Amino acid sequence: MVRSLLLLFSLALLSSPLLRSQVRQVDLKEMIESSGMIFAGVVTEVEGGEDENGDIVTWTTFRVESPIRGVIPGSVKIKQYGGITSKGTMTLAHMRYFVEGERVLVMLYPASDLGFTSPIGMGQGVWSVNDRGELQGVSPQLFSNIEEVAKKEEALPDSRGHVLLSKMISLIQTLTQSGGGNQ
Repeated sequence: MVRSLLLLFSLALLSSPLLRSQVRQVDLKEMIESSGMIFAGVVTEVEGGEDENGDIVTWTTFRVESPIRGVIPGSVKIKQYGGITSKGTMTLAHMRYFVEGERVLVMLYPASDLGFTSPIGMGQGVWSVNDRGELQGVSPQLFSNIEEVAKKEEALPDSRGHVLLSKMISLIQTLTQSGGGNQ
């Protein structure tokens, strides 16, 4: 009995870090290479429901302010797996869902055959933009392979993890044009 409890306790201790670290860190260069859409904009509508296959989904509409890849100025609507409906809630752990009114810089995977997309790295490819035009929560690890270019573009985060949106857009455009991502 004691041996079984010890084994169970050991397994619980060993597995808890694995559960917390299910999402691999993705750097900026890989995000750009994996992206289908990159833009800065404002969330204008969020709607949960069922799609044509009966899956619970969330449709999010953005007003695109700064198109970088795969979108044009105006409006873009994306479909994500999971959401909140009148029939229930089904969300994915680590998935970044959007809130109406928030301003973001977002990098999304290309849409699947069923129309689904999601932020690169679940939520790593989304940064909130504050009232001063700064991205929030930018990790220095994001620039692990491109630190010199990021420094030249003045896009490295400050001690609070903030980067000016305009500097990050400039960096992403530079990397995209120099082959840092697919075209």
